[in-house]
Amino acid sequence: VFALLMVKPAWGMGGGILALLAVFGEKIFPVGGRVATGIGVLYAARGVGTAIGPLAARRFAGETRAQMQTAIGVAFLIGGIFYIAFGRATSFAVALVVLLIAHTGGSILWVFSTVLLQQTVEDQFRGRVFAAELALLTLTMAASNYVTGELLDRFQLSPRTVTVGIGLLFFLPGAMWFVTRRWWDRGQGETPDDALKKNIEVVGSR
Repeated sequence: VFALLMVKPAWGMGGGILALLAVFGEKIFPVGGRVATGIGVLYAARGVGTAIGPLAARRFAGETRAQMQTAIGVAFLIGGIFYIAFGRATSFAVALVVLLIAHTGGSILWVFSTVLLQQTVEDQFRGRVFAAELALLTLTMAASNYVTGELLDRFQLSPRTVTVGIGLLFFLPGAMWFVTRRWWDRGQGETPDDALKKNIEVVGSR
């Protein structure tokens, strides 16, 4: 449960990208010289990636516990690779494509970790677990945005450099996910329907 609980907070460590999108839209990719348009299009690409990520992952990766767990680790790596590509993109079209793909990674790990937590945590503890998860997510996102602002304003790092740094950061939880998985992995091969049937059987036996 702890590993699943930390998935969203780990993604939140890259929350500074939300501030960076505004900076990119203003200073690097203003569309037609208009800041608001550049920012809006970047956020739109992010939204499209968020929408299609879980759908594509379910189709191509599958929906057993083992497959979803693998997809979460891969999603961190997808986010890292394509954030780095976004930070180095010189074409606006390329930037939109790689940003879209980066956020498919975020949505995959978000949805799959939620599903796995719902399957794993007992009913009486589920609310507290999700409250703790979102509290940790809020803390990591706030810290990430603060550090991002400091790096841009106080240390005068370029937005591209900070974005590449965020991309590299995502390799850490991705690697840790695969390295530590054998210690906490349970219920490989179960589908959501299998888990539901098991829960019904447990409730019926009480």
